[in-house]
Amino acid sequence: MSGKYKHINLEYLEDVSGGDPETKKQLIDVFFEQIDSIKVSLDNALTANDTDNLCKIAHLAKSTTKVMGVDDVSDKMRTLEEKLKTSPADTDCKYYVQYFADHIGEALEELKVEYAKL
Repeated sequence: MSGKYKHINLEYLEDVSGGDPETKKQLIDVFFEQIDSIKVSLDNALTANDTDNLCKIAHLAKSTTKVMGVDDVSDKMRTLEEKLKTSPADTDCKYYVQYFADHIGEALEELKVEYAKL
């Protein structure tokens, strides 16, 4: 996988797939399926002000986005998770959930371009 993207870095995907295009497609397909569910879960936990669940979902979002090299989103989700563990009352959860929503869409578009090349 080649090319420079604003939101994705596909080195980890390349490594984990061993460079096999079919494996890459499968991993990207799983990512596409998971990401919508994660977004909905983040929104629902935020709306319910459920910081415990939001922390768990942030952990999942962090790991899932890291695999696809969506490092900026992964880093924000890591920060959200850490803040919720240490000082949930002082955490601007809305900011982090909105960051996820704003940036994941662009990353998905970049992945679709890369997927089409496989």
